[in-house]
Amino acid sequence: MYDLRFTPGTEDAVNNDKLMIAMSAAVGAVAGGVAGYLFLTESGRRSLRSFQPMLDELARDLGGVGQSLHGVTGAALSGWRLFDEFVNEVSTGRTRSSVTH
Repeated sequence: MYDLRFTPGTEDAVNNDKLMIAMSAAVGAVAGGVAGYLFLTESGRRSLRSFQPMLDELARDLGGVGQSLHGVTGAALSGWRLFDEFVNEVSTGRTRSSVTH
């Protein structure tokens, strides 16, 4: 795997950079080949159509995860605001019970 411990400019770092460039080119070539097959051939388009319901379900599931994360984030922010208010009240010596209406 890619090792970040090499000192820039050394022979090991240069060889590691060349390896990363070659790996990136290979991954790009494979991705391009798959995309070309799926979109430019009839059998690829049939395969894509057969995957469509599964992809739609995955998109719905990911959308649900996003909504859940949004709710959790909102709850965490509300809790943080309440905690911040409490710390400010305690540090100034004012609490809600000591305030007269």
